[in-house]
Amino acid sequence: MPLAPTPGPCRRRLARLRHLAGRWWATTRRRRPQPDDVAWARSLLSPAEAALWCRLSPADQAHAVDVARATETAFETAVEGGAPFGGVGLRTALSAALLHDIGKVDAPAGATARVAATLLRPLPRRMLRRLAPVARLLDYPRHGAALLAAAGSDDIVAAWAAEHHRDPDDWTIDHGLGAVLAHADDRAR
Repeated sequence: MPLAPTPGPCRRRLARLRHLAGRWWATTRRRRPQPDDVAWARSLLSPAEAALWCRLSPADQAHAVDVARATETAFETAVEGGAPFGGVGLRTALSAALLHDIGKVDAPAGATARVAATLLRPLPRRMLRRLAPVARLLDYPRHGAALLAAAGSDDIVAAWAAEHHRDPDDWTIDHGLGAVLAHADDRAR
């Protein structure tokens, strides 16, 4: 099955807004992952990665599992269709899916604060520095990549944590893999 072309900036923004609205709703319902999903996720991660993952909020853990399950299905379908993903294996792709939001562990905030941070993102960085908690929330991808590097994660996993909110033109990982991961993230609860 061929991958869909990368959507333009307006479609990406609309998809991002739909994703954020769904995530906000899931967070307000205090969704938790199922015990077998937690066991599955932990089985895919190194002990250091699993320790980080367990620090995520239950709603973020449930979201990460949803992203990983969607990634697993799309990855297997794409590989059967001949997509090589730069030689990245399924386990690495699933780790990237499970850990893409790991920087949130040190920037805890409720759903309202996350929505506010997202709405303030367009402000100049110097203004955001004055709002340290908001700046920390907005910087969680970079922070997550640093946490994963310190945990000994695969470079692809750390790169995706840093890059998952960037435009595809700015990704350093294989674009086919990035498209699968981004699509799974946008569709997950």
